[in-house]
Amino acid sequence: MYSDGDIHVNGVENFRNLLKRGLIGAFHKISVKHLHRYLNEFVFRFNERESESILWLVLQNCEQKHMRYAELIS
Repeated sequence: MYSDGDIHVNGVENFRNLLKRGLIGAFHKISVKHLHRYLNEFVFRFNERESESILWLVLQNCEQKHMRYAELIS
């Protein structure tokens, strides 16, 4: 967790640029209905950007959560 001295505008701009590049580059069309899911993915990517074991964290997260297609589109 960050202390008060570690939060600055540059960090916010870094996150915005990561989100912008991801939405334009990877997801060409997004749904407002699922916008919170896109944002959660990019928050995770940003928070774990310096982690050496990010692949392991992603795999563990995938094993724990199973969402059926019907749940996703409802």
